[in-house]
Amino acid sequence: MNNLKHLIFKLLAQQESNDLDDEEHQQDQARILEMERLITFMKNYDLHIAAFMTEQPMLDNSIDNTPITAALTVPTTAPPIAQPLGLVTAPRPVNTPTQSWP
Repeated sequence: MNNLKHLIFKLLAQQESNDLDDEEHQQDQARILEMERLITFMKNYDLHIAAFMTEQPMLDNSIDNTPITAALTVPTTAPPIAQPLGLVTAPRPVNTPTQSWP
């Protein structure tokens, strides 16, 4: 009986994991659809973009996509990098002329 409860628990956990994976997949598909719509709009709006996108290969085979297996070593004498807390904004320059774009 205890073994049956354990199996049921494992099945429920697996189902929950599958549900989360399905939700992530649906979100990814929605993002892909949104990007396809944006690309279609851009191609229809600007012929230069359309020409550029049709000329470019889908994958650049000259790039080596093999994973790096060497271990990354961090020197122990280096101080830790301080991370800013919260939103970081750069100060705005005062009295700088604005550029007008053609």
